[in-house]
Amino acid sequence: MTPERTGSTVRRTMNVVGLDLSSRKLAIVGDFSGTYRYMSCDLGQKLPEATEEARQIVRRWMRRVTTSLDCHAFVEQPVVGVGGVQTTLKQSYVNGAVQAALVSEKYRVHPLVSNSHWKKEVLGNGRADKDQITGWIRDNWRGLYRVIGDDQDVMDSACILIYGLNELRRSA
Repeated sequence: MTPERTGSTVRRTMNVVGLDLSSRKLAIVGDFSGTYRYMSCDLGQKLPEATEEARQIVRRWMRRVTTSLDCHAFVEQPVVGVGGVQTTLKQSYVNGAVQAALVSEKYRVHPLVSNSHWKKEVLGNGRADKDQITGWIRDNWRGLYRVIGDDQDVMDSACILIYGLNELRRSA
């Protein structure tokens, strides 16, 4: 539950991204040496197209915004067993394709984080709902909130980014 710290050495020397992936949507929020950027897009309906689309989107976006040699990615773990077999397969394949794209763009992909874990670490409540997430970011990370707005997938990505920044601070 760390409040925003704009003078952190972590933020001045690294590019850090948080990614929230589903079977239908991809959302990324990044802190690029102190500048916040985000991207959100819908993915194709079929598995092969969605996987390739996600991979290409991440590679193009990372090439456009990456300015540092020290790049870190924190990705939410796929939620399996919800929505049926096809949804689980699609989400897992998309997650793998996105991780491969990140690695190809020289990002260090940290161990996947479950949604209940990042919620507990960042918000103090592993079962936080959408309103609690939005309120927390609005109250504690105003600069980030002004950039990303109210899209829930982007909010989740922002929390994953904050989780990643906290992890990097702890390990520094």
